[in-house]
Amino acid sequence: FIEDLDKIRVNMHMHSFTYDYHLRTIHSYVSGQQLLFKHGYHLTSFLDDFVKYYQKSPNYARNLIYAGSVVIPSVNVAPNQLYNYIIGHNKLYGMKVIRMVPVVCDSSSDLDTEYALVEISNKKVSYRDANDVQQTDSFFVGILTIHDTAPAFVEHNLLALGFYILLTSQRELFPKFSSTTGPPGTSSSGTAEGGGGDGSEGCFRPVRVLGGTPGTSQPTSAVPS
Repeated sequence: FIEDLDKIRVNMHMHSFTYDYHLRTIHSYVSGQQLLFKHGYHLTSFLDDFVKYYQKSPNYARNLIYAGSVVIPSVNVAPNQLYNYIIGHNKLYGMKVIRMVPVVCDSSSDLDTEYALVEISNKKVSYRDANDVQQTDSFFVGILTIHDTAPAFVEHNLLALGFYILLTSQRELFPKFSSTTGPPGTSSSGTAEGGGGDGSEGCFRPVRVLGGTPGTSQPTSAVPS
């Protein structure tokens, strides 16, 4: 029974579905479509844990998240003053602001409320499928930006920004599929979801996005698909 259950998990691409579901949920939250989290939810703490667990997106996932950072010298204006200016004039830059209350276990801790900048747009992205055929799909693109106030940056007048890029498919809600014509755990390519396979018809592999889209060169993760 346990073996059959594991095969079902593989065939339904459970990890790919879970990965996509979480990213769609985050997109719904930051775009204001659904308030799934309470006001002040510390979203970037969740995203940090998420990208640590999924160093690479599962094989059959349609969505993608990439985290990075950028450091900009701020000579004439204090970094926090510059960031606060953007927060106060967010509509001028086509962004919205999300308030994040720190997760505090010690009531004596003195942590400030953080504010993240969010930009939502729609993009068409070109990529190549498993058969090296160029495809085009439409994605919701969400960019979250947060100010890193670590003393090392502040003391040297450096504006340090952490960012998260979310790509969420506009058309597809479910993971890529592989045809299963045999017993549970087998497919038309003769491999399970996490297997090597030869790319037979009906078995889709991770896409390669053109133009060096962030996240395509991340290290291989041990998380199954």
